[in-house]
Amino acid sequence: MEESILKNLNKIVKNFKAKLKEQKVGVFVSGGIDSSIIATLVFKNFKNVTLISLQTKYSKDKPYVELLRKFLKTKPVFYKLEKEEIEKAKPEIEKILKEKRIEPLKVHLPIATSFYFLCKKANDLGIKRALTGQGPDILFAGYHKYEKVPLDKLNEEIKKDLPLLEIDKSRDNAIAKIFGITLYNPYLEKEFVDLALKIPAEEKIRFLKGKRVEKWIMRKLGEQLGLPKEIVWRPKKAIQYSTGVSRIMQT
Repeated sequence: MEESILKNLNKIVKNFKAKLKEQKVGVFVSGGIDSSIIATLVFKNFKNVTLISLQTKYSKDKPYVELLRKFLKTKPVFYKLEKEEIEKAKPEIEKILKEKRIEPLKVHLPIATSFYFLCKKANDLGIKRALTGQGPDILFAGYHKYEKVPLDKLNEEIKKDLPLLEIDKSRDNAIAKIFGITLYNPYLEKEFVDLALKIPAEEKIRFLKGKRVEKWIMRKLGEQLGLPKEIVWRPKKAIQYSTGVSRIMQT
């Protein structure tokens, strides 16, 4: 099953390459399994690639991004974000979210803020095309809310949440547009979503020694690609928390 997923993702990335030809592209990475898989496939298919990662004093991502750097034999670009920058950008980000009617703000504002500064860094580097790892937290039951859902009801629950992916896409695209950046989301392409919905629930969540392991099949795919085990088995952490952006905004 991992092979069919890998083949599908690689095909999608190749299609993006055909559209973009030899343009410079960025990949937004956190050192988590989702973005690391995309980064690996992009490096296999593209020539001019830059990894971009967001860092704050509370960030948990840097050690994992460093592992990804060594694996891909490249040098990532870190955006070192301070509270003052967040406060300065906050009114503009809030305005965009309100115009797009993306609520509640307390949920979407920290995520949008993270994407804002990733896009800002890409723009500073002259990058106008960027790929993300958005999607698997819903498609492969990465969120904690799926923990109590019986396996025989899991895919049904995931289908109910598909509109949330469209909201996420609308939010991220609206932020990227500020900087004239086009985002590409391999996991959100229709053919991949359709494939993900056919994958049995038992391949999305496993219980090992009484411990829940989310996005199981993504982790097995990461193993197949040879990613460092620390990345493959890193616990899921949403971007606003792993970067420390949410914590800064609360202080």
